[in-house]
Amino acid sequence: MKHLVKREETHVREVTYEVEADSPEEARQIVDNQECWIMVEDVCAEVVDWEMANEVTVKTMKFETHNDNPAVEEEACNGTCLQGEITADYNELVMAFGEPTAGDEYKVDAEWCIKFANGTIATVYNWKNGINYCGPSEGTPTEQITHWHIGGFNPDAVDLVRGEVFAKQRGGVTSG
Repeated sequence: MKHLVKREETHVREVTYEVEADSPEEARQIVDNQECWIMVEDVCAEVVDWEMANEVTVKTMKFETHNDNPAVEEEACNGTCLQGEITADYNELVMAFGEPTAGDEYKVDAEWCIKFANGTIATVYNWKNGINYCGPSEGTPTEQITHWHIGGFNPDAVDLVRGEVFAKQRGGVTSG
């Protein structure tokens, strides 16, 4: 059976797959064509580039952040409330969701605004433990914060955020 085999993944959720096929034509037929949407690991993905004859790069659409779409910041970063917490290094969050926004620059030093493919809205942010709120002598520098809040409109936000971060911590990808 011909299928896609993951070759590499970048932090921007672009994944390169090798298409196991006998010819480039068969590889393209497996994926349909360059503009199609395909299912990769049960996640809807868009083909964004054909690297070589039997290699294709797809962009998964599990979620988008303020980095992918500025409208997400307006939608996701407004009106959410605390749903749970997560312990993670700043760099692990950057690997999972990209660079954060500056938050409100008062009680929040860094914030990620996320909209998952199923419509769930989530925010990940520090709360009153950084330099903005506590000052430089008592506040934790953003890159050293490990205790983060997860906001949203329902508890699903917690499971989805934790799933993405834990997958990155294990060096893998989630399956949707």
